[in-house]
Amino acid sequence: MATDGGFNPDRVLTASIMLPREGYPTAPAVRAFHASLFRRASSLAGVGSAALITDPPLERYERRGLTGENSVAASGPPPTTNLSWAYGPFVQTLGIRLIAGRTFTDVEDARSQSVVIVNQRLAQRFWPGQDALGKRLKWGADVPQNQNSWLTVVGVVADVADNGLGSEPDLHAYEPFSQFPDVVLNNVAGLVAFGRHVKLAIRTTADPRALVASVRGEIADIDRQLALQSIETMEDRLGASVAPRRFSVVTLGAFALGALSLLAFSVAERRREIALRVALGAEPPAILRMVVGHGLKLVALGLTVGALASFGVTRALTSLLYQTDWHDAVTFAVVPVVLLLISLAAGALPAMRALQVEPITALRSE
Repeated sequence: MATDGGFNPDRVLTASIMLPREGYPTAPAVRAFHASLFRRASSLAGVGSAALITDPPLERYERRGLTGENSVAASGPPPTTNLSWAYGPFVQTLGIRLIAGRTFTDVEDARSQSVVIVNQRLAQRFWPGQDALGKRLKWGADVPQNQNSWLTVVGVVADVADNGLGSEPDLHAYEPFSQFPDVVLNNVAGLVAFGRHVKLAIRTTADPRALVASVRGEIADIDRQLALQSIETMEDRLGASVAPRRFSVVTLGAFALGALSLLAFSVAERRREIALRVALGAEPPAILRMVVGHGLKLVALGLTVGALASFGVTRALTSLLYQTDWHDAVTFAVVPVVLLLISLAAGALPAMRALQVEPITALRSE
């Protein structure tokens, strides 16, 4: 891909799993499944490394306010940060670049020290120009009532695309699953699904699709009642994430070609009229304004009708499409401008060519 997403999708297979409350009612049951799946997936032939993570690149799972100890961040509410939970060598498996420090060990002992890995953007936000390793973070505001434990930064990784390729990277922190609160996994707080939805990621030495059956078999050996929600390669996920953008480019290109063809045909039909106007002394700039103005009026009318219709249509599509906003200001502002510029060129170019033809030649050809 032309845009760097901060990870390497090559030869990575992902499988999405939701652990039901009925079969995994307690935190020890959930953690035992994680350990078993990680061990089995890591030992498969053709697997270089494996990891479990709540949200691989191109996804977001949880957002929280975050406070940095001795931070130079601006005062006010704590900035909102993406939080991912991981088990195993997720940095190596997903091909995320480690900038400083270390990754998580197989089992981090939260009783001795709670740890966190942060992305480069978060480190620069809280401690610009400083070494973030050894610094501490706390979820929530830095107030006496906040009893959350301090987390020690043990690693800094490259920024990863959470909202799709080309988007501005978010602040991002990663914690090991060993620090995930038992009270949540036990559903005492009533959060039935939270912490139970996990993605298995494996980096293979060959085509990852060849391991789909093996991954399904390993999960079935652990629990035959457990169904995979999805299993796909990271390259497929990446392709799906940029599909709307590709569709927009193709649509815009098709419109440009259609506009050029239609306006060129319209100008060609008016060659005699243009020749007569030139022969009668009309200035070329005035003729050019007339032709282009006529085309822009038609386009402006079409854009007005299309914009009004799209407001209603996108309201309905929002309920069907994931993470879409019916009043996307950028789209509604940029697209009409681009289409007007295309239409301007589509009308001006054929008109300029027509003006270069001698009037007598144009009149004789009719």
